[in-house]
Amino acid sequence: MSKTTWIITDGKKGTENQCLGLASSLGLTPTVFQIKPRFPWSLLPPIFWFFPLIGIKGLPKKEPWPQVLIAASRSASAVAAKIRQLSQGKTLTIFLQNPHLSPEKFDIVIAPSHDQLKGPNVIETLGCLHPVTPKVLEQAYKEHDSLLGAMNPKKVAILLGGKTRHYQMPVPLLETYATQLRLLAEKNPISYMLTASRRTETKCLEAFRKGLGETLKFIWDEKGPNPYLGILAHADIILVTADSVSMISEAIATGKPVYILTLKGFSKKLGRFHKDLLEKGIIRFFEGSLESWSYKIPLQTKDIIGRIKALGSHY
Repeated sequence: MSKTTWIITDGKKGTENQCLGLASSLGLTPTVFQIKPRFPWSLLPPIFWFFPLIGIKGLPKKEPWPQVLIAASRSASAVAAKIRQLSQGKTLTIFLQNPHLSPEKFDIVIAPSHDQLKGPNVIETLGCLHPVTPKVLEQAYKEHDSLLGAMNPKKVAILLGGKTRHYQMPVPLLETYATQLRLLAEKNPISYMLTASRRTETKCLEAFRKGLGETLKFIWDEKGPNPYLGILAHADIILVTADSVSMISEAIATGKPVYILTLKGFSKKLGRFHKDLLEKGIIRFFEGSLESWSYKIPLQTKDIIGRIKALGSHY
């Protein structure tokens, strides 16, 4: 019988997908809760959430607590820690990313190495957890073959993120990247497959469309399901904007050459992430040309599951 499992996040799709991917790998069927903090909790860091269950909407606030709790996002950390306390340790509590609380308040914390979080119950990962596996890519390739299979033999994926606290996406810069790619396609049989995230502004997408010109391309029109996984599966080379740890983590899970499109701005944490991948020979920064190389795919899920079972003795 499957253990009762909750997932708690702030509702961001990328964050929720990480939790769902972990639950699937553990063979769990979760109930997903998207929580929203009330005022004034919404203004406070987790360490000051003294009554966290009162401070949120979207979650049952009494027993029975789940046997397994997987949580992620800043607003979920104090809530997850409180549930673990109220269950008297009977709820195996796994937190993804940096909880901005002591890791001791959880059974297991899984955080990317660029967060520099340490502790006996901390599992460090290269990038973040994600659902991209060889099996998923194989299935996605078949599902999207009618849409993407007839393009030029050399297919390049372009994954666009969006503006963040640390990064800007100036339209002229994106047009420059797109123009460079168009010029490459004029000399070589290359086609482009572009998909945008929820954070991508329309003007950024249009800048790429304009710069690519008449180059053979597929640009997702945001109608129907996003063929994101199909684009990853069909790509020979992947370009992804520097702002997104999740998209970069998913791109490098394919084992294909991954170029980073640098943006205006800088983040110390993401800078460490980029530097680590660069030193391992996994990524390169796009400078106007496209090459191929190979690297060892950072397969982490199997090791993570083993460590979870070792740390969570009552799992």
